Amino acid sequence: SVVSAGGRRRVKRPQFELKALAEVVPPSLVEDCLSEADKRDQRANGKLPMALLPWLLIGMGLFRDLNIAQVLSRVVEATRDLVPWGHAELPHATSLAKARDRLGWEVVRTIFRKLAALLTKQHSEALLWYGKSVFTLDGTTFRTPDTPANEAWFGRPGTSRGGPSAFPHLRAVMLMGAWTHVVAEVVFGPYHLGELKLAEHMLERLKPGMLLLLDRAFHTFVWPARFLERGVDFVMRAKSGRCVATPKKLRRLGPGDWLCVLQANAYTRRRWPGFEDVLVRMITRRRRGFRPVSILTSLLSADDYPAQEIFNLYTDRWEAELGYRELKVHLVDEPIPFRSHRPDRVLQEAYGLLIAYNCVRALMCRGAEVAGVRPIELSF
Repeated sequence: SVVSAGGRRRVKRPQFELKALAEVVPPSLVEDCLSEADKRDQRANGKLPMALLPWLLIGMGLFRDLNIAQVLSRVVEATRDLVPWGHAELPHATSLAKARDRLGWEVVRTIFRKLAALLTKQHSEALLWYGKSVFTLDGTTFRTPDTPANEAWFGRPGTSRGGPSAFPHLRAVMLMGAWTHVVAEVVFGPYHLGELKLAEHMLERLKPGMLLLLDRAFHTFVWPARFLERGVDFVMRAKSGRCVATPKKLRRLGPGDWLCVLQANAYTRRRWPGFEDVLVRMITRRRRGFRPVSILTSLLSADDYPAQEIFNLYTDRWEAELGYRELKVHLVDEPIPFRSHRPDRVLQEAYGLLIAYNCVRALMCRGAEVAGVRPIELSF
């Protein structure tokens, strides 16, 4: 810790090394993504290569407390082979802004997706549970700078006191490795689009063999049917209420363990006529002093998947919240993680921040393999 001029003691932030993170990203990955988008040979002012810009965006997420010139200086230190100039010749901030616009946010998204797929494959064994790869699917929000352009695109949430929030909010739904915390996929959207609406765009990214840990918002008839249609299993918290698809018990499998059926109501059958009734398994447990908790799952075999093992597995859904805390609090350590005044540049920063986070988590996965522990047992 250090003592400021006012005598207050504050904790000194850890310093991230871009060189260490650069070891995670294959040298050809960025170049390939730039080539696919026909951006490889473009220069902003004759001396700023496009291959440097993704690292600038990653550095902007890592070093939120530094200005752009200071971030670029650190990037130059870590990527000496990309630039033919030194610190005294750093481009002006205006040149950097124009270069970012020339790059666009779609290329950064492509880099994120390819790197995420690579890291997920490299550390796939850390995700296995009874032969299935376990992920969490959940949503979160990020504050963005208070500008008219950001407000028009992202929108503002309401407040408990009435009126809009002080900042526009970017909503995100993330597919995250349950025990690696590597973000395998993300969908961004404006705040007014709900979590389930954004999750619809995630369906095409899901692969057979996945096992999703979900909160009670997904307890409807449609979502279990959609997951099973794609060969994806799920474990989700059940909810109660008049508008909920209540499981109808068919057969008892064990203590607090029932084979049930989710039946579509008339409205659901009219809107989604191709879906049939869905078989699910409902497991209920109760702790002294607490209300009973029910879990719905597509893992129907009580012999292959013991009820208590499934119930214990669901508690790891909270790993998504811990991952969001690492990303939004420990990594950024600023109330507003982004600097940009325009939505397209905010999306650039958002993907750059996720790339930086995945690099850190990948290094932790490597350390966990050496230590013989799970990645979530290491402190971020």
